[in-house]
Amino acid sequence: MLTSLVRRLPPVARRDATIKELRRRLRRAELDAPPTERTRTEGTRTEGTRTEGTRTEQPATAMQSPSFLYKLREAGRIHGHLKRLGGPLPMWELNRKHRGYRFAVSHGVAIPPVIGAYARPADVPWDELPDAFVVKTFHGTASHGVMPVRRDGDRFRDLLSSRHLGVEDIQARLTRLVDKGSVSEELFIEELMTAPQGTGLEVVPDYKLYCFYGTIGMIMVAGRRSRAADGRAFRYFDADGADMGNARPGLALDQSLPAPRHLEALTSTGRLLSGAIRSPFVRVDLYERDEGVVFGEITPAPGGVQVLRPELDASFGELWEDAQARLEREAITAGARTTGYGPEPHDHLWRF
Repeated sequence: MLTSLVRRLPPVARRDATIKELRRRLRRAELDAPPTERTRTEGTRTEGTRTEGTRTEQPATAMQSPSFLYKLREAGRIHGHLKRLGGPLPMWELNRKHRGYRFAVSHGVAIPPVIGAYARPADVPWDELPDAFVVKTFHGTASHGVMPVRRDGDRFRDLLSSRHLGVEDIQARLTRLVDKGSVSEELFIEELMTAPQGTGLEVVPDYKLYCFYGTIGMIMVAGRRSRAADGRAFRYFDADGADMGNARPGLALDQSLPAPRHLEALTSTGRLLSGAIRSPFVRVDLYERDEGVVFGEITPAPGGVQVLRPELDASFGELWEDAQARLEREAITAGARTTGYGPEPHDHLWRF
């Protein structure tokens, strides 16, 4: 009772609120700490108590070494501030597929053959489309707006789920996603590109390049056997085409997914586009077919589980910092980063 009354006093209440906020921030820092800095301690003593086999977070140590996961989360927070401040966000504008296509074409990179662009699903002349095509919204999250289909009688087979859909089913699915805010109403219809021979895939392999302002950290090939969350698997390669093993523990690894056949074209395209975007990190998504490399999309901030193996988290964090330093150096050299002197005379002081 007495404790409750004391805590109502303004100074003590403020102190308690401050302690609570500091504890909340500490817990947030612990959760943001990369896997490399999370350790298990046996029989350690903390604040006079003994803990047996408990997990101890070390956020202060974590902040002393590079971390890709930390930089990715930091970039997300900065993006939130930029949105609040208003103004253009050039890299994020490229996340809309039609703008990404324009960007790719401007650099001489091939894009998927587009049959038509439409303001809404009801405007698509479904009966006039070829036997195989891809429905792709201008904007979408987690591949929700991508639907490769093949005509089967008077219906279409979704190549990712093997379900048979009528036009009304396709339109209903897109409408649900639009209503949820997951995709845009505007959409493309593209030709279904043929996967390279010998891959056994119906859909072209999707290569996702982790790019750090012209430097390739990793090539991730994504394969999807179904639309279910557990129907997706991955394989990982470095910029030289060497298999990296399971780079993202906890996600399904599929060693049967194809290695890049056009490795030089793939990596040179990633370097070209990421260098032109002028951001410390961006993911450049590309497709591969027998004829060569085709642009997919620009992904400024990959979603999902982005926890890498500890040594990769540190290595990619260092690549991010190096790219950030190079961009900063270029800005300084170009005069975009200068010290603003005041108008008062000062040149006569201490000239050496």
